[in-house]
Amino acid sequence: MEKFIEMIKYGIDNNKPIEYFYEIYNDSWHLVRWNAMSIENDKFYRARTLNKEDLFHNINELKYPPSSIVSEKGRLNDINESVAYLSTSELVPLVELDINYYQIYCLVEIEYIVQNIIFFTIGIKGEYEGITEDEIKFIDFFNHLLTTPNKNYYNATIAFAKKIFKSGLFMNEVKLNQGIIYNSAQEFKTNKHLYNVVVEPKVFDECFRIKKATFQILSYNALEDCIITNEINHGKILDNGEINWEKSYEEMIKYCMDLYKGDIFKMNDNENQSFIVKYPEGIKIIENEDEDFYYIKINEEHVMKVEKANVIDIAN
Repeated sequence: MEKFIEMIKYGIDNNKPIEYFYEIYNDSWHLVRWNAMSIENDKFYRARTLNKEDLFHNINELKYPPSSIVSEKGRLNDINESVAYLSTSELVPLVELDINYYQIYCLVEIEYIVQNIIFFTIGIKGEYEGITEDEIKFIDFFNHLLTTPNKNYYNATIAFAKKIFKSGLFMNEVKLNQGIIYNSAQEFKTNKHLYNVVVEPKVFDECFRIKKATFQILSYNALEDCIITNEINHGKILDNGEINWEKSYEEMIKYCMDLYKGDIFKMNDNENQSFIVKYPEGIKIIENEDEDFYYIKINEEHVMKVEKANVIDIAN
């Protein structure tokens, strides 16, 4: 197993193509007794950032992307290849998408309605019983590749996903739906184990259903030093997949502006003493006009004058 690990490391260091890693997995696959498990969770989550002045209008916009628009490699998907990434907690996609304070995002709750997927377990606690130390070392190596935010690993992890979805575990049995479950690449201050799962689009369509869609925004409680998630818009999902939102885009933005008009955060860049304010519609510059006040241009019609004493500094 050590030889195959060194071959994978060599391939990563030398930017070898996906096919290189796939052949290594073909040669080493039979040496590892990969563990698999079913999942009892009935809820999973996805998130999408809002990067246009509009709302998502259909649930198809909130599940896996069409392969035709996938222009970059992901952890487990190639260019022009789509997989569905889901999380076992609503916290995971927020951190992995690097959602900022006062940035609007759409969070969907997904039901696991047809529970016939067998998931490969990569680095999951308690799933190593009955396998050798060499096998554990090999699986732990893949756990490292999957949980380290390094895009240089992507060819190796994409090939791994291709091998799983093509070969599966059950070579001589009835073909079951295959999935992958692995530890989140992000660290959280929580006692819960937080995982990502990945399935192919056809498996998502067969086994999952988007149940709930909301727009949310993150704020910060300085007194308790914690992040707060706030629902700012709720969508009703119709039978045809269309989403009826309680608020229009313009109404949602105005609601945020009214709700958080007293919440201002500054960041000192330590070079020219400029500051950044995050509001729902983007990033604005504070003009430091005098010693006691900041003047913040929110939009063409709205300029706020704020006493410095009332500005919360979260840079540190």
